[in-house]
Amino acid sequence: QKIERLQHASAPSRSFVVFLDTAHMRFEGARDVRIPISRFLDRLVDDDDLIGVMTPDMTPRDVQFASKASVISGIMQEDATWERARIGSRDPKEDRYAQCFPANQYRDVASEMQERHREQTTFDALERLVTFLAANREGRTAVIAVTDGWRLFGPSSKIGGSAAGNRPGGGFGGGG
Repeated sequence: QKIERLQHASAPSRSFVVFLDTAHMRFEGARDVRIPISRFLDRLVDDDDLIGVMTPDMTPRDVQFASKASVISGIMQEDATWERARIGSRDPKEDRYAQCFPANQYRDVASEMQERHREQTTFDALERLVTFLAANREGRTAVIAVTDGWRLFGPSSKIGGSAAGNRPGGGFGGGG
């Protein structure tokens, strides 16, 4: 039998979400990582694959999947994506921690509470993303997390102990 035509059957496109952990990135680090991320995605992702970008401040429904070229261009050009990484940029809850626990009275409590809040915000965002992708995307979607990293917190004697005993009402956990 004579073969008259060959046609390449391609697999369905893959999808990726680049999770930019802006809560744990300094602005300088975020700026410096743009080119390496773009090069990495250019090598990893095929032209028919789809990419979305998410930060902890977004909801998974806000993630828009697009072609490699448009996403890489956005990573390189859109400062708004990296806004949270600016020096001194905190969310209002972090400012409230600083007001509630002044450094002169509660040494390092406010900064630890802020770091714990950032950690929880990042974990919550990742959990929402994974749950959303499982329910709403056909096939697998790879999540690539980009972060400067952070300390994993466990129980704290600073927060649960000495500071709590000095606060009116017994401290963080209520009761007392």
